[in-house]
Amino acid sequence: MSEPQFEERMMAWIERRWLLATLVVFVGACCWFLWDRWGQIHWLALSDTDDNLRLAQVKAWLAGQSWFDLRQHRLAPPDGLNIHWSRIVDLPIAGILLISRPLVGELAATRIACAVAPMLAMAPALIAIVFAVRRLVHPRAYPIAFAIMMCAQVTLFMWMPLRIDHHGWQLAMLALVVAGLADRDGRRGGAVAGGATAVSFGIGLELIPMMALAGVSIALRWAFDPDETPRLRAYAVVLGGGCALAFAGFASWDNRAMVCDVLSPVYLATLSLTAALLVGISFMPAGGRVARLVLLSVAGIVIAAFFALSFPQCLHRPEAISPELERLWFVNIREVKPLYTKPWRDALDVAWLPVVGTVGAWLALWRARHGDGARLGFGRDARPCCDARSLLAVALRTAGAAHGRARRNRARLVDPAEVARRPIGACPRRRDAYRLSCSVGAASAVHDADSARRERAAPLGHAEESDRYLATLRDVAVATRARSAAGLDDPHLRRFRAAAGGDDKAERDCRPLSSQRPGDPGRPTQLPRSLVRGRP
Repeated sequence: MSEPQFEERMMAWIERRWLLATLVVFVGACCWFLWDRWGQIHWLALSDTDDNLRLAQVKAWLAGQSWFDLRQHRLAPPDGLNIHWSRIVDLPIAGILLISRPLVGELAATRIACAVAPMLAMAPALIAIVFAVRRLVHPRAYPIAFAIMMCAQVTLFMWMPLRIDHHGWQLAMLALVVAGLADRDGRRGGAVAGGATAVSFGIGLELIPMMALAGVSIALRWAFDPDETPRLRAYAVVLGGGCALAFAGFASWDNRAMVCDVLSPVYLATLSLTAALLVGISFMPAGGRVARLVLLSVAGIVIAAFFALSFPQCLHRPEAISPELERLWFVNIREVKPLYTKPWRDALDVAWLPVVGTVGAWLALWRARHGDGARLGFGRDARPCCDARSLLAVALRTAGAAHGRARRNRARLVDPAEVARRPIGACPRRRDAYRLSCSVGAASAVHDADSARRERAAPLGHAEESDRYLATLRDVAVATRARSAAGLDDPHLRRFRAAAGGDDKAERDCRPLSSQRPGDPGRPTQLPRSLVRGRP
């Protein structure tokens, strides 16, 4: 067999067996992720507080907490703190835990669940990307998409082991929406886009700008081309029905109030009205492009007026945080800051792939409009390309906002790290070591208090358990202070000093407040009241 014949047969196999090739790449990427993150998996080193809180939420559910109760009762006692997430992302984690627990035990099952569940979201995302590339570029071009995607480190991180938060699934839903926009079968493409949008809203509202742009693009394609009517109808029907199912099956008791940062009655009513209007205008006799644009404009005005008049409280920031909290905390969250406020290296790392994709989309649009229109089909092929480019542009503009929708942070947590929040003083070179020592000491105090709580045999209710936990933690803090004042050794202080290291003077200047003797410069007269009294 000659080389050209071999290449042709290989390319034909790539074109014909695209789904098998995608699964092979998916399995290979998962193996690489597991090898690369094996150390973190072994130690169950979840990447941030969102991942830890997600695992706590899943385990509380499996331990008997209600399906519709998403409160964390160890936070903001005695009522607990409402977490605005849904159970959609909990399902794969809980399923893997339940299957693995009888075979390998609790700890190993938790490692398996936290390692495997995030990677599952990469499978639908890969299939959707391959489908869109085959539709918009060429049936044999998707291996290039694989290679480019392996360079998207910001995206890949969301699918790596231990990243059990919902962002990987949100990216998968966005990829499915793009695949639905690119599908030649209008009814199937509209249903896929509407279903992915409904699931995304059921998970969270981070992607509202991107999903709204996708819906507007489907409506405008119908306005410019009446053959797109099946796509518009399928999108509207599946969107309305999917959002209703997501709300009925996954909205917590707290999220059934008129809140603005989750799929609540506020957005369910608005989306239901939107779906009804889109289905209705698709049946209206409007033969001209201008008439269809007028119908869409009227529908948009009705939807906007309904939202503004019915839910005026949601016209401002959806998080509903106080101005003080926004100034002191929210605007300083790194993920919430716009891209132009970040260091140029970070901005370039996030932006270079969407910028390259945008340039390529404009070049494809230009070729489809001038010179190659007969081959590329400007009317039907270039518009999905522009839709995908627009979604990428909005995603770039709002990059990092996915982590910022955090109503759960409104209430102050009972945090033992407050013990160590004091000025560094004459120790600028030891600042990092000091902060590390504070973290280690606070973690050890929490660990010891939690171990004492777990040793109690009697099962406790959520409110009582929180009170007992705080009492134990308060006893640890008071005992540490008393032992320090008496000059006695304390295990928590040893951890502090071992983490800080350094000479005696540096240790004296930088040690935590509980280890300072009376008369030391800068020593407060008492511990923070949030620890001593056990309430924020």
